[in-house]
Amino acid sequence: MATTTDIALRIIDARDLADLTKSSMSTAYTLLKSIRKHYGKESHQLVLNTEAAAYLGIEVRAFERILNGV
Repeated sequence: MATTTDIALRIIDARDLADLTKSSMSTAYTLLKSIRKHYGKESHQLVLNTEAAAYLGIEVRAFERILNGV
């Protein structure tokens, strides 16, 4: 399993989640809210790619490849 030392951390927003899941922005905002709740974050705190990937049950590398269109 990849560690965060060899994966570039980046902030994930609703647009990223909408593109990844092929869903509407409304659904993506709901998903982002669910990820924050899962990790005990407040609404102003940021979600990282490692957290979003883990929540969705996919590897960070695959998550990044999908977002980058590779």
